[in-house]
Amino acid sequence: MTRIIQKVLRLPLHQLCANLFQCQAVVVADSRVVVFDSVAITQSIWIKGKQFSIQNLTLEPKLSKVWSDGAVASFRLSPQDYHRYHSPVEGTLVWWKQIPGEYYNVDAIALRSNVDILTSNARSCACISTKAFGQVLFVAIGATGVGTVKFVFNTSN
Repeated sequence: MTRIIQKVLRLPLHQLCANLFQCQAVVVADSRVVVFDSVAITQSIWIKGKQFSIQNLTLEPKLSKVWSDGAVASFRLSPQDYHRYHSPVEGTLVWWKQIPGEYYNVDAIALRSNVDILTSNARSCACISTKAFGQVLFVAIGATGVGTVKFVFNTSN
């Protein structure tokens, strides 16, 4: 094991990073993270909406089928957190969509209301095709105090 570690540590930095992050997703945000193995599990304990589904989240019945019971990672940001999004994976943008909506609060009172916050608030959805994960759905959802929720893409690549 020591020889393997020594060999890895001798790699140039760019090669080391490429090897380490080849099959990982990275979210650059100071956030609270909750990960579920499937959408079905989120539906049994979800606290921000009783009608949560990927179809309701994206408003795309056909396109959302690929993720209908996929894994879900939720990164919840607080007002003091860094709110600029960066792609969590390397890949090619397949489609994206801006969904208008409300900017409901996500505090304890709102969470106990009948509002399905995740599927009612304004959001941006992007489908990214990756070598490591296949099709990845990245959704940014707004809340009270957020001016806009939109993605900006680098189209030069």
